[in-house]
Amino acid sequence: MNYNPNDVPKFEFSGNEINISGKSIPEDADSVWRVFLRQLTPYIDKLNEVTINFKLDIFNTASSLYLTNIFEIISLYNTRCKININWYFFEEDEDMQFLGETYQERNPKLHIKLLKRHD
Repeated sequence: MNYNPNDVPKFEFSGNEINISGKSIPEDADSVWRVFLRQLTPYIDKLNEVTINFKLDIFNTASSLYLTNIFEIISLYNTRCKININWYFFEEDEDMQFLGETYQERNPKLHIKLLKRHD
């Protein structure tokens, strides 16, 4: 399926860091996020510590379901691998800040750090 590259998040796996950034408003979120999920667990399996940076500008409801799944998976791996999670938001983006706070509350076993973006 062809995507508008501006509507699909960018996934980067580099050393002990995973970066998820940009917009996530694809029409078919399943095919976009399934690829990432297939890569996530084998990548974490190889590490003792990993930092996952969420720098999403906007995401749709379908993408939010995948974010919930990602946090559930990370919770399972958190006992074997130290996982640091950074949730970035722009100061004026109260919705994205609220979503980060919501993920914090729903995942008390995870250390989710909320950080203001300056880019």
